[in-house]
Amino acid sequence: MDSRIVRDLIVLSHYRAMVDAFLLSGDDDPREAVSEAQEAGVRVTLIGVAPLQGLRNQAPTLVRAADATVVLNAQLRAGAPGGGG
Repeated sequence: MDSRIVRDLIVLSHYRAMVDAFLLSGDDDPREAVSEAQEAGVRVTLIGVAPLQGLRNQAPTLVRAADATVVLNAQLRAGAPGGGG
């Protein structure tokens, strides 16, 4: 699945088919695609879920590469199906 996300970020940004990309990821695999999309003028927002206390669930290099980050907190997750709320 990561390869599809990477391909979409690169192809869509080069064709100027998007100006903003919202990426829900935790590993470092899409980082180079994020950089390529940004070089084409795309703003990349990284979305994540709040990690358990004392843990990290997103690669620091990916977080630094993104233009912005959004962390979904426990209240939002609790309202989701199967989210304990």
